[in-house]
Amino acid sequence: MVLALLAVGCCVQACANPGIEGAGELNEMPSAESIVKRYVEAVGGREALLGLGSRVSEVRVVTHLEWDHPDNHAGIHEVDTLSVFSTSSGEFLIVTRTQKGTMLEGCDGAEQWKIDLSGVVFQGEEKRARDRWLTDPQFPLNLMRYFPDMKVLGADVWGNDLGGEDRVFVIDIDGDESHRLGFDVETGLLTRMGYNREVRDYREVDGVLMPMQVAISRKGGSSTYFVDSVEHNTRIDPTTFSLAK
Repeated sequence: MVLALLAVGCCVQACANPGIEGAGELNEMPSAESIVKRYVEAVGGREALLGLGSRVSEVRVVTHLEWDHPDNHAGIHEVDTLSVFSTSSGEFLIVTRTQKGTMLEGCDGAEQWKIDLSGVVFQGEEKRARDRWLTDPQFPLNLMRYFPDMKVLGADVWGNDLGGEDRVFVIDIDGDESHRLGFDVETGLLTRMGYNREVRDYREVDGVLMPMQVAISRKGGSSTYFVDSVEHNTRIDPTTFSLAK
């Protein structure tokens, strides 16, 4: 099934399970396990996620940065495009097309690799766990494997780039305050992956809610990932993920 996304900015509806008793009036702080379980239920449930064996998606990365620099008064305003091929068993290929050329990042299931814009090959390049939302069709199910040291810090209200506020359960993943995860208290959805990464615009694709925007705040502006199309369970040639191809 293919979902073509012609519009962005659709707000997620409060259709997820309330899940944790007392989410509105917190009587007891939930565990990391219960927060992640509720997240899995909120996006569609374990069985629906297990049904996603592969994913092919087209993504735009829109960057707007403004600053006063003697060599670049205009800042940076550019749009990169990504073609992402991935499987639930860990393989992925990201083809990034920029104004300066094309970059490849991949994993054959055992080793990760990268070919940068100048053609230099790097092997053993680890994709950060916070980026695996892009390359793992079953990302919610694997969250505790990606972040094994989760610790619930409490509930808090975080401002967002849209001028509003999000009430979230805050989870530490590695002791770095800037990497903390935020799960919406009301919907159960993951809405933050670090202080500067907002996960938003969840939409249903093949029975599973997916974020169609991930906005990353940067000095002078932001870079925002817009997922334009998604196709699940299409056959992908295994050689696609191999550096040797």
